[in-house]
Amino acid sequence: MITALWKMRWASMLQLGALGLLGTFETVRMKDVGLSESQIGLILGLENGLMIFTALAWGKWADHTRRFRSGIIVGTLGLVVTLAWFAHADDWADFVIYGIMRGLFVTSIMGLMPALALANLDPAKPGAGFGGYRRFGSLGFLFAAAGLPLLFDQISSMAFAAMVYLPVSIWFVQRLADPAAPRAGGGDEVAATSFRRVGFFLAAHFFVSMAEPGVHGFFAAYARDMGASLEWVGMLSGMTGLMALLTLSWMGRLADRIGAARMLVIGFVAQGLRMLLTSFISDPQWLWLPHLLHGFGWAGREVGTLLFLTAIMGQRRLGMASSVMMSVRMAGTTAGALLMGKLAESAGYPVMFQCIAGFVLLGFLMLGVALKRAKNAAAPSVS
Repeated sequence: MITALWKMRWASMLQLGALGLLGTFETVRMKDVGLSESQIGLILGLENGLMIFTALAWGKWADHTRRFRSGIIVGTLGLVVTLAWFAHADDWADFVIYGIMRGLFVTSIMGLMPALALANLDPAKPGAGFGGYRRFGSLGFLFAAAGLPLLFDQISSMAFAAMVYLPVSIWFVQRLADPAAPRAGGGDEVAATSFRRVGFFLAAHFFVSMAEPGVHGFFAAYARDMGASLEWVGMLSGMTGLMALLTLSWMGRLADRIGAARMLVIGFVAQGLRMLLTSFISDPQWLWLPHLLHGFGWAGREVGTLLFLTAIMGQRRLGMASSVMMSVRMAGTTAGALLMGKLAESAGYPVMFQCIAGFVLLGFLMLGVALKRAKNAAAPSVS
């Protein structure tokens, strides 16, 4: 009999196997068909901007209906159609439509799946459980980024392959349990009022998320601009999946041990250093070095952020906590994508990465304020 944890793991691996393909190669495909950096930035801004609102909409709907699985299934089917469109896109207008479709459907998976996972995990060890589940998503990402380029020489062929295995994830999602409706009169009434207390943290999350396009999309474009082959771009992106695969379980256990707050501090510092290090590299063969910080800069920060928000907002808003996390991230990613597109064209990639590191520093300062404000009010797992 397959346990709930393994159902989540298989679902996550298949989902990230498709999402990782788009995250790794969408900008490469856009660049290969002749789109400029500004056009790429606008498309990324469009899709990420839509995700700001669709993530909140999916989260609110799921909390109201408690039908998390249904939302994920609808998004999965929509993503299959999106992959088909992506495979055929060959001009600006096609990619604009692709960006709209991706913005509509990706958030149902990325926003609701973490909440569904938490509802099916041991509440005594949420960090370890979430890390153990999420690392299989990293395995799927690794396959998409580094494995598919070895099997196919065209990005469109990779997209068609993802269309085949992504729907299999529905079988595993259907066999998980939707979160139970919290009993009226519980402690979540207090947690429901906590949303106002996380303002500084959401601002910090916004600024650190501005670096996200520099981890995947513009990082891949930077490598390509320096003459890296498609295979090497895939290997570089796949390394992020490998680092997450190796570190997520440990990061989850570490978060349970030291608390989400300390994990967030380490993660923000690592992300800023990652941007700076990338800016000083001029040979694509050395672009693997910044990915060594992915364990703390992404994996540790991912676990810490989710634990922090769910502890503050409570079980009644489990969907919203996960979706707010994604929505604010998308807002930061949108701003980062637009800014990076302009900076890459006007000042070059190294200056672009250095400017983004400055925004991560600003986010770190706001994180300090947020953690200080939440210290006495948050749940024990936050401190």
